[in-house]
Amino acid sequence: YHLLRGQVCLENGRTQEAEEAFAQAMRISQDLANTKTMIGIAYEECDRYEEAATILQDVVNASDEDIVSTAIPYLAYSYFKSGRTQSYLCNLKRAVQMNRETTQFLFGQQFPNTLPEDYYLYAYKNVYGVYPEEQE
Repeated sequence: YHLLRGQVCLENGRTQEAEEAFAQAMRISQDLANTKTMIGIAYEECDRYEEAATILQDVVNASDEDIVSTAIPYLAYSYFKSGRTQSYLCNLKRAVQMNRETTQFLFGQQFPNTLPEDYYLYAYKNVYGVYPEEQE
């Protein structure tokens, strides 16, 4: 209930109410890492990429592999959208390895007609103008 309420409030520009609902959700959560992941995704879906990245990075740093595999594609996407290039590239590579389907869902339009395993190469080239192996 509190997660959904928070997301609806966030979508409607009622940030303070959203933060209160999210805080309540975390207080009563039986699975804090999953709750924080869902909150991070809510921020990402509302184009609040800096907030999403902060929350999701915390999840990735402190959680087990199952939760990380859910959070990391959204973390990479949040870094991409917020212009944090190094963090984006680092997490994009891990995202494809840990959760190919969600990474493809989030980045498929960015890299059309490209296999997810090649996203990092194209992202790197978009940033630096060369493929990683050409830079050496």
